Amino acid sequence: MNDLRTNSAMDTWRKSILFISMIVMFTGLLFSRAILSSALIVFVATCLVHKNILDQLKTFLSSTFLLSMSLLFLLPLISGLWSEDLSQWSQIIRIKLPLLLLPICFAGINNFKSKTWEKVAFAFLILIFSGICRSLWQYLQNWESIHAGSFSRNNSKQYCISPCPGSTYRFNLFLHRFICFCYKFIEKQ
Repeated sequence: MNDLRTNSAMDTWRKSILFISMIVMFTGLLFSRAILSSALIVFVATCLVHKNILDQLKTFLSSTFLLSMSLLFLLPLISGLWSEDLSQWSQIIRIKLPLLLLPICFAGINNFKSKTWEKVAFAFLILIFSGICRSLWQYLQNWESIHAGSFSRNNSKQYCISPCPGSTYRFNLFLHRFICFCYKFIEKQ
């Protein structure tokens, strides 16, 4: 009986850590790579360090979707066989490592209820909306300069700073997801 309570308390603790780390990962995607890296380490450690890791690996290997997602890691790994610059290759592998680890981690998250996933989605929507507001605020502060023609590719970064550090394309992708999630939530109502 005591072992059952310990498992239940550990499972509750683990769910809370996973939930918080997912929210912090979304925040890091928008605002800071250091926050993203820290949250990713916590998420991976929480997902992979437990006594049911073998069941999690079996779930991962039996899921064609998760396996195909991790194949994205395999391409850079294989390309290293022909690479002469091992330091560059190891840096690419380090960057692509989440493509292998995250599918394995998500294979272990099978006990989240749909309400928890909705909370994660709402947190994502709130973060994206805050990024939209930040970009709109910057636009409204500089709209005269932008429309006067002094806005060029060379000085565009000083006027329109993307909430995603180093990637306006990533923010555009998040904006697309934001619109799709909003549509789904409105459709559900």
